[in-house]
This record gives sequence, C-alpha cells and structure tokens, in this order.
Amino acid sequence: MCGIVGVFKRGFHQPDLNKLAIACKLLEHRGPDDEGFFIEKSVAFGHRRLSIIDILSGHQPMSSASGRYHIVYNGEVYNFREIRAKLEKEGVKFKTHSDTEVILEAYVRYGEDCLRMFNGMFAFAIYDRKEQTLFLARDRLGVKPLFYFQDSSGFYFASEIPALLELAPVTPVLNPEAIDLYLSFRYINAPLTAIEDVFRFLPGHYMVVKDGRIDRYEEYWDVNIDEPLTISYEEALERFRELFDNAVRLRLIADVPVGAFLSGGVDSSLVVASMAENSQNVKTFSIGFREQKFNELPYAKEIAEKFGTDHLEAIVEPNIIEIIPEIVRKFGEPFGNETSILLYYMSQVASEKVKVVLSGDGGDEAFAGYKRYRQYLHITKLRSMGLKDAYRHVRKLITRLEAAFNPSRRHLKFPVSASDMSICDQYEFPYLAFLTSFSPEDKYLCYNKNGPLFSLIEKSLPDEVISRYDKHGNIPLLTRLQY
Repeated sequence: MCGIVGVFKRGFHQPDLNKLAIACKLLEHRGPDDEGFFIEKSVAFGHRRLSIIDILSGHQPMSSASGRYHIVYNGEVYNFREIRAKLEKEGVKFKTHSDTEVILEAYVRYGEDCLRMFNGMFAFAIYDRKEQTLFLARDRLGVKPLFYFQDSSGFYFASEIPALLELAPVTPVLNPEAIDLYLSFRYINAPLTAIEDVFRFLPGHYMVVKDGRIDRYEEYWDVNIDEPLTISYEEALERFRELFDNAVRLRLIADVPVGAFLSGGVDSSLVVASMAENSQNVKTFSIGFREQKFNELPYAKEIAEKFGTDHLEAIVEPNIIEIIPEIVRKFGEPFGNETSILLYYMSQVASEKVKVVLSGDGGDEAFAGYKRYRQYLHITKLRSMGLKDAYRHVRKLITRLEAAFNPSRRHLKFPVSASDMSICDQYEFPYLAFLTSFSPEDKYLCYNKNGPLFSLIEKSLPDEVISRYDKHGNIPLLTRLQY
C-alpha cells in the first residue's frame, strides 16, 4: 500500500508546505520506500510509496509526457499490462513500466471513462494544469481508503484521517450520527466518519474539483443485483472456479514476493490452494495461541504441507494493552472488528518476508456464510407472509437487522448488459459481477454443506479442514480480546 495526501487551495493561495510534509510523514508506515511531492501554485501533492511494481522507476507524484497532468496514486491495477498494450497500439509512448503511468495515460486518453477499464484497487488524484481541475477516483468496492474535507479555504484529501487532520483546518468534533452507526453496526458507513465535516470518499465514485470547490461528484460503477443467472449450479461452479483462480492469479502480479495469511480454515485455504497452482514458492503466515483449545496452527501447518508452501508461524502473547493505542492511531476512528488485533500481529510476522499478502476475507460475505444471513431470510419470509402484527412492536429492530444482515444490500447498482460483457470480461470485475448474480437464498445454499460450492472445497482441501467446517469462528469474543 501507499499513502497519498493533497490540497487544492481556493483563490490561488499557496498551500502550507510544512503541514503537507508533516501530513505525508504521518503516512510513512503505508509507504516506507520512497517519498515525493508536487507543488503547482494552489495545488500540492504528497506521496509515500511501498514499491510493488517497477521498483526503480515508479516514483510519485508522476507527470504525463506533456507535463500537463500530474498524478498521485495508491493501489494496484491488475490488468495494467493489457491497458498499456492497448494504449501503445494507439501511439502512446511510455517511459516507465509502472501501473501509475498507465492510469495517468489512460486518463489523458479517455478522461473519466478510463475508470471502466481498471480492474484493481485504487485511490488517486490527477491535476490538469491547463484546465486547473483536480480529478479524484476510488475503486469499485472502496478497498483503498480516501478521505476529504472542504471549507472556504479549499479542498483537502488523504489516505488516512490523521494525515488529513494535520493538513486541513479541521477542528475535530465527534459526529453523533456516525457514532450511532458505530454502536449499532460496529463500523461507520460511508460517506460519514467519526469527525464532523470529514468524509469518506464513496466507492465506485469520481470527483472533479475546480478552484478548491467540489464541482462534480458522481458514481461510475455499481453492482447489479437485479439480474439472476439462468445457468445450472454445475455450470455456476465451473464458472466460479475459473473466475476465482483468475482473480488470485491477477493478484500475484508483482516485482516483490507475495504471501498469504493462512488460518487453516476454508477460505484462506482455498486462496492458498489457488496460489499454489499459479505460483512457485508460495509463502504463508499463521499465528496461534498458547491456549491449545483455540490454537489453529496445526490445521494451518497441514494446509501448508499439502501445498508445499514456505510456512512461518508465530505465537501471540496476551499484550493487547500495549498495542491497542497503536492500532487506534492507525484506524483514526472507531472500528469494532476485534480481528484487527490478530491481523496486526500477523502483518508484523509477514512483513519480515513479503510486502504483499492475500487473505481469505470476504468468503462469508460473498456466499452468505454467516448465521446472520439465515436470520435475514427468516425476516423476509415473515414479511412475505404478511404477519405485520407479529412484529409491529419490533419494527425498528427489524429495520436495523435488515440493514445489517441483508447480503444483497449495496450502495452500488451497476447493470451489465449483454453488449457490455466483452468489456466486462476484459477490464471490469467479472468475478464480482458473477457473485452478485445470486439471490440471497442461492448464496446461502452455495456455502451450505449441501451446496455446489462445497464440492469445490471437497476437491481442494484435506478432510480434516472440511470436518471443522461447522466450527468456523467459535472463539469467544472475550477470549480473543485477551490477546
């Protein structure tokens, strides 16, 4: 990951470069390999780089060949080589081998339409010196973070809230609506943050800023949840395996070693199995507990041995009091997922060997693996039966349950028509488009032991992992918090 920060002052006032430097320094943990700045009258960028692709010549901020456009970027576009080849056929000359330059030249060529071409995770800003406009965009699912603030002095953005607070003239005041969301759902939904007037850039959106003011803020992509597939489960399984393996393969593109977090559970084990098919010398990382009842290291080791990975293990000691302040600083706002503590430890272990890791996060959300999705189906069934009197007195509760448990709930709605499928297969997110074609009932069935996805699990993983399938997530919250 990298860190980006920037400002567009109103009325051609010069940015405070000392604050920019301090804000950029606060992002050093995101990008320890390099630092760069761009300054142009009322516009200034800062960048901290974690070098993944084109290590030698991918310095940022980067300028276009004409010197008109300037970019600061965090992320990775997995299909940048295909887009580069297309641009080269159209006469574009490249001076680096980085995906940063591909994004920049694609924007020069296609403007905002370039976003439809990018298969990846990204947050970036491009300044047009001629038009004196700033263009910002965030990836479809919001994997890469981006926050912004606007007042009478100008427009400010950063990868993390602490850096934004350093750069922008923000008086930190808690946002009551955001805290209510946090206490209800354990996270704060975009575009709100815990701080008044500081906003999270929406996934699948782009923004145009002129003279330090937001001129346009529009959606460029959304998930299609209204057109179910009409293929058989057997065909769906075959298509899923193809798309899943391709998604893993794309994420292995890097000029540095790539590893994986391995818990020994179903999701991370499937990722490692696919990595082993697409790469040699896969590195895996696991953490365990002294308390053997909750220690899953033996299962992770079994998977590592089956697929011949270079495996590294570590035992977590109960020193949570020491690391909580550091974790809180990194998040910059309340976040209620206690597994972040485990990820902190695992990241420390992995960072000694690799710069990039894959994980099994998202499997339960994509295929309704959690019990709460079953609860949502019960609620919708009650409503379809017309039993309004049965839950009249808990209407507010049910509304909140729907918001929290609905596996089809999205900000995003992106219809993929038949005419768009060739573009989708080449550039877009075919894996994501495929998953969102399932109804909630189908998703639950897919992840159920009787569903077709389970046959893929049986073919890929040892019997011991499959036999533990029902025990997934059985570590009590208080026990996990001890560590």
